Amino acid sequence: MESAGYSYIKTPGETCISSASNTLAMMLGTPNSTTTIDELMNTKLLLLWGANIAETLPPYARWIAKARENGARVIYIDCRGTHTSNLAEKQLYIRPGTDGVLAMGVLRLLIEKGMYDAEYVAAHVRGLDTLTKSVAPFTPGKVASVTGIPAKDVVALAEAVGQSPRTILWL
Repeated sequence: MESAGYSYIKTPGETCISSASNTLAMMLGTPNSTTTIDELMNTKLLLLWGANIAETLPPYARWIAKARENGARVIYIDCRGTHTSNLAEKQLYIRPGTDGVLAMGVLRLLIEKGMYDAEYVAAHVRGLDTLTKSVAPFTPGKVASVTGIPAKDVVALAEAVGQSPRTILWL
């Protein structure tokens, strides 16, 4: 596109897949998916955050359906209804560009309710106090007003994440 003079038009791969890849590299040290089929079959919560699996990775759709058959909850966060919506128990329709606000609100609730592995965090994480201060303004009401997701659904999402012993977050 840039060679044709359209420097501000990007292909979907440049704005979606490469962003997810870069995020994975920053968070996990690898730009590749670290999820295996075995993990999908044994997860208790599969959180598909903007991951339109049915259309971008169609072979995985059947494994998501099998994970649900095995008792996994599937929650899909996306601003659009897609074929992946049919795989989910619940979809949260988020306003475009507000994912960070939802993440901050979920983090706030997880910290506030103590729904995290405190022993692990104490041993391996620095900056919990700073994070706690950073997420303080992101109340369920504030998150709802920005994202368009009802406050009760924000709380329910945090509780689902906090109570799940095995969660896969698929970006």
